[in-house]
Amino acid sequence: MQEEEIRQIVLKHYGQGFHCAESISRTIHELFPKESGPVDRVASGFCGGIGRCREDVCGALSGGVIALGSMYGRERGDGNIDRLVALSAEYRRRFMAEFGTTVCKDVIEKSKKMPGMADCKDVTGRAAWILFRLIEGNGA
Repeated sequence: MQEEEIRQIVLKHYGQGFHCAESISRTIHELFPKESGPVDRVASGFCGGIGRCREDVCGALSGGVIALGSMYGRERGDGNIDRLVALSAEYRRRFMAEFGTTVCKDVIEKSKKMPGMADCKDVTGRAAWILFRLIEGNGA
């Protein structure tokens, strides 16, 4: 799958009225349905840096971590989360390498200066691509 195909899936979800965290979570679950558990409305409060404050973690990052948790999270308190923690940390590292920050408003500002990027939808599309490659490269 190519980055543009993933971006189109993200845009489809935006077109249905979903925001960044919801769109990336839905996209990843669509791409990896066998590995994904139920997520439904979990990502809804993470839009715009949690509750649209723009001061906290970008919804594309938090939505990606939600998707990872659904795929690799534990179902019991004594379950192992080492793989999830490692993948979440690596996703954050790659996100930081791309955008230089995890803060919503700063990610949007930086993205406006990047070629081919203009807004939150572009950030979410790029973040979905980053996460897709990470998951695909780790045996999903």
